Amino acid sequence: MAFGKIKPKAMTKEALKDLSAQAQEQRFFTSVPKSEDPTNFPVFTLGNEQYLVYVPNHTVVGEDGVEELRQDKPFIHTIEVNGRFHKIRCTDGIESEELGLDGTCPICDGRSVVDEYARIEADKLLVSQGFEAGDTSDEARKITRGIYDGRAIKRKSRNLTFPIAVFERTLTKNAKGRDVYELVLDKDGYPKYQLMWYNISEALYAGSDSRKGIWKSELDKRSEEFDTDYVTPAGLWFTIEGRYVDDPQKWSARDAATQFSVSMLPNGPKGIDSDLVEELAEEIDKASEEWTPEKAIQMVIANHFLPVDEVKESVEELLQPLKDKIELHKANLGAVVQETPAIETTRPKRGQKALQALDEEDIDDLEDDE
Repeated sequence: MAFGKIKPKAMTKEALKDLSAQAQEQRFFTSVPKSEDPTNFPVFTLGNEQYLVYVPNHTVVGEDGVEELRQDKPFIHTIEVNGRFHKIRCTDGIESEELGLDGTCPICDGRSVVDEYARIEADKLLVSQGFEAGDTSDEARKITRGIYDGRAIKRKSRNLTFPIAVFERTLTKNAKGRDVYELVLDKDGYPKYQLMWYNISEALYAGSDSRKGIWKSELDKRSEEFDTDYVTPAGLWFTIEGRYVDDPQKWSARDAATQFSVSMLPNGPKGIDSDLVEELAEEIDKASEEWTPEKAIQMVIANHFLPVDEVKESVEELLQPLKDKIELHKANLGAVVQETPAIETTRPKRGQKALQALDEEDIDDLEDDE
């Protein structure tokens, strides 16, 4: 049936009212589900608001002998397919016959294809703008940045996954227009909260060469302020501020993911008696005992170990159109070379020498940090 001939069904006033209410809350999502059990093991999603959280007090000693959160630490590939972003765990070096893992990662292998295609498209764009193919100057990088950012397979990054308790609150404004938060209480007058998985890239958490770690910098600042070593956020209270811009219309989830802020609450949240703060912490620590790295692998979809054969099949399906275009480009290039007499040159054109010196990691630098 043609779309123009489809008619809506008749509905009652009650049904219309219900649909209208749902429509007001409807959102456009380009992501996929995050948890196998979103009711009991949900994954935290940052919104345009401030959150009160407590990080359960579960730590382990890492390989380097330093205390760290008890957490899953997967290497994650981000893959874009038809506008939808999929988070897939890297399986490079992981072997398990039972799980169909042979130590390889088809996504790592496929990255070379998207890199090659990006180079071809970037060269075409540069030439059309009057640059030499392969130019890596700052001006040229600005022009080709969108091509490298738009690669279907993004650079893999290490993520950290650990539980947090997120408290339910209401927000009002006082007479001076300042935010006033109130905890939502249950029928017994006890603060309501929910345990959730918290996912963050290691670069955002601890920092990298190009940015300061959001969580680590806060811990370091408080350590200096109180002359106490806060090595991890375990057993501590924080606010996570997702509002990075005053105008709600300018807020975006993508920008908030890198521009949010974290503030430690050394004495716990305001308005809660110190005895209750301690009681809540003990209760949450106990309730989160089963929220282990193993449970994260089971529940958080991005943290799953997927069978290599099935991943390889999906990757091949994604890459085949790019491979076809690369082969067509090479065929066309070969035809041009055969028809054009060779011209001897004594010096590479602008940018070509720099491009020849680039390795795969340098080419990744043309892409923003994830």
